[in-house]
Amino acid sequence: MKSITVLYLGLLPLFSYSQSDTLFYQDGQVKVIIEQKDFGVFKTHFYPSGNISAKLSYQDGLLSGLQEYFHPNGQLSASENWTADLQEDSSSYFYPNGALEKKGLFSEGLYQGQWVFGYENGQIKRNGEYQDGLPHGKWIFYFESGELWQTGEFSEGKESGLWTFYENGNKIYEGSFENGDRIGQWFKFNRKGNRKPWKRFK
Repeated sequence: MKSITVLYLGLLPLFSYSQSDTLFYQDGQVKVIIEQKDFGVFKTHFYPSGNISAKLSYQDGLLSGLQEYFHPNGQLSASENWTADLQEDSSSYFYPNGALEKKGLFSEGLYQGQWVFGYENGQIKRNGEYQDGLPHGKWIFYFESGELWQTGEFSEGKESGLWTFYENGNKIYEGSFENGDRIGQWFKFNRKGNRKPWKRFK
């Protein structure tokens, strides 16, 4: 008689739990597919057109893991990471044509660290740092053409220190901010790049 050897892998599950449900629009088109698995709940949402509008994942009823959203034309709209209903780590957002709208990091649901924002034509709009959800530190702004527009710093979300404004690649104004308000003497630049007093602020 042949012997049969049975291996028991105590650390590995013998099966995985999976259950699904489907919700429909009034016209019978699929609206949401819900999949319940042993490691979370996954919901795929659809537009009435049939295109996917979102892929969401939950753990213990809270948004957790990668979340993806889509424009009606099928292009990715947003890619986010969540932990227990709080946005964390990297996130990216896109225009319907696929161009980057913005990307950066979240910490406990707040903007944090380096972020970059873009125009729909693919040019960079602005980039800089966030601290606890507020712009902080050096920022650079650009026109939709890609040319430099303005540079300066923020402190706790408000303009602070020296700011410089540009047009056609040349400096046009320069002055200081304090707590978001213009202060002191501001200057204007002529076509030769020479600086002269423009306006004085309190």
